[in-house]
Amino acid sequence: MENLSKLLFITFSLVLVYIINVSNENRNSLQSSNDADDTCHRIENASSTQHYTIRCIGKLRSSVILITKDYLVYELPLESVTKTINKLYIGENKPIPIDEKWPNLVRDKYFIDAKKHFYNAFTVVDSKSEYLLFNTKWKTCDCTGSMYDITNDYATDGFSYLLDDDQILLSTEKLSTFFGLNKDKDGGLHIAQYYFGNDSIEEGKIFRAIRDNKTLYYRICEMDAKQIMVVRDKQASCKPIKWPIMNGFVTNGQIYLFGTNYIITFAQTVYNETQEPTPYERIPFNTFIECGGNVVPIYGRNKVSKPPVKMFVLISILLTTLLACLCCMLMLVRRAVAKHQKKNNNKNTSFNRDESGLLSFGILSKKASSKLKNNSARSSNVTSLVQPLSKKGSGTNKSARSKGSSKHGISSRKASKNINSARSNLSKCDNSMLTKPCRKMKNANGAEIEIRCIGKLSRNVILVTRDYLVYDLPLSSVDSTINKLYIGNNTPIPIGKKWPNLVTDRYFQTAEANFYNAFVAMDSESEYILFTTKWNRCRCIGSTYDMINKRPYQGVTYLDNDDQVLLSSNDLSYFYALNKYGNRGLQIARFHFIKDRVPHSAIRNVDPNRRFKRLCEVEGNQLKIVSPDSHQCERPINWPILNGFVSDGKFYLFGSNYIITFPQKAYDTPNQGVKFYKIPFNQFIQCGANITVQVPRHLKVKKSHQLLDS
Repeated sequence: MENLSKLLFITFSLVLVYIINVSNENRNSLQSSNDADDTCHRIENASSTQHYTIRCIGKLRSSVILITKDYLVYELPLESVTKTINKLYIGENKPIPIDEKWPNLVRDKYFIDAKKHFYNAFTVVDSKSEYLLFNTKWKTCDCTGSMYDITNDYATDGFSYLLDDDQILLSTEKLSTFFGLNKDKDGGLHIAQYYFGNDSIEEGKIFRAIRDNKTLYYRICEMDAKQIMVVRDKQASCKPIKWPIMNGFVTNGQIYLFGTNYIITFAQTVYNETQEPTPYERIPFNTFIECGGNVVPIYGRNKVSKPPVKMFVLISILLTTLLACLCCMLMLVRRAVAKHQKKNNNKNTSFNRDESGLLSFGILSKKASSKLKNNSARSSNVTSLVQPLSKKGSGTNKSARSKGSSKHGISSRKASKNINSARSNLSKCDNSMLTKPCRKMKNANGAEIEIRCIGKLSRNVILVTRDYLVYDLPLSSVDSTINKLYIGNNTPIPIGKKWPNLVTDRYFQTAEANFYNAFVAMDSESEYILFTTKWNRCRCIGSTYDMINKRPYQGVTYLDNDDQVLLSSNDLSYFYALNKYGNRGLQIARFHFIKDRVPHSAIRNVDPNRRFKRLCEVEGNQLKIVSPDSHQCERPINWPILNGFVSDGKFYLFGSNYIITFPQKAYDTPNQGVKFYKIPFNQFIQCGANITVQVPRHLKVKKSHQLLDS
């Protein structure tokens, strides 16, 4: 009975504490309601740039998201936005601090690094989820934006705008699309519509403009009687619109542009039906924003518990109390019965055993116990053959997996024919077959060469053939003094055996048939091989592989239409690119991985004007590299370069029939002539010979390094 009294006292105390908490919560709710009113009224009374408080607004599938400049989040019901009378009802809905609403977002390193530099934010919806994107400008900070998957509560890296003009991005409820606004040099407003490639924002991580062949952005022109028109013809006369737009969104077929003092709204058809005037309306903020009215509440993510939930908790406590009392009563009755039986029974009375050898209270007999021990001893020596099965396609937890890494647990598709054939051939080949790839490279003579990628890293030289055989060569294989590549008797390894984590990665499998270039690169932490794609060929992303940590990443795709040849470099976080433009001949540029990290890094041309330099031939088998605007290029170079690499201060450009080499200083010191040499493949590549590695006397080679996946 003493225990029962204690239990009842504890339960009564819990109920009393709960009632006090509910009372305090109601007072806090009243106070936060006043705070909510203050926030809403600040939005409602915007009258200048300094007082403008909306950071982002957008309509999702089940709610409207509004984020203030000081990172308070409103999650409003869909009916908060009305098209018929152009109102946004905030009502008595309370804002939630962003760190309470989305804690995984504010803890993400990309959000933390770039928070002070966000210049724009918008929402977007794809077929799988809903996203919030905070964007940066590259000229403001060397940082990428932050992207947050609202549905799956997962944060990752976002977007950075590389150009110098200011863009305003508008949320829209249409899948995988959004609008962009910018201004020309005279302040005229232009508009464009964008879409994410792949219809999946996380997988695509790339967006392109929806446009015709004439222009990217279309001018917004003012007509008479408060009408506007989107004009696509650059030559057409136009009275430009110069509204001071801060942000906006698109919903219910209406475009809402948020200025500093008012909101402009007009039908979305003005963009689709060009050359047709459309009326627009200018609405003050205090007319568009409605605070304090009755709005249907939304029961969404991260909401405070409603009164029905509180009542359920209270009833649960009472039922638990009654159940505890009943259990105590049963225990007391059982004790009394047992005490009574003990007095009446003889002390020598034994318990009867059933046929199984078990006592009625569940204790094993000696015979059964020893039998069980023997069985356990035998079974302990047997190794279990049962392994836990992972759910097909489940992948790892999104909040825990590394940014950019491929998801595990995805059922792999068959690798390409090249990879399969290479794997099967080398599994049953003899020494003569192993020298065939080297002989084919040595005897190259035509439009295609057998080398897909070659590059020098910190500990080795990587060479990948066109049919995905990988040579892992020692550093001494490249002799820059006599311009030789010694392959010797080194054995190629099929790429599926060399890097199994790469060939089973979804990005590699999706794009393998469309790789148009490959190169190796290094940063301060690791070494990588990058297989690149062209967006206009496959609408697919390339594949990047960390050779040290054996981790695949989403790779790089090239958006423009011209062909580029990318050259591996052993300079940290740099590589070179070649292209041809009209009659200007071969051009070259040096590129840098932003933040000195290769995975998921933006890439920027090192040239201050982000332009390519021209290669020009001069007398005496010499060349010079000049600025793109230079007129001192009488003989543009037009070598048919297919790939190449940079090593030991020299360029090695691989043509169809020969290799051209010249000093790297030609790029660093433009307008100065340097000697170049054309070397046939059969002289540059050396097969079947043993390579002597010269090691200084004070060094000892302890172990050779092989970058093989386990």
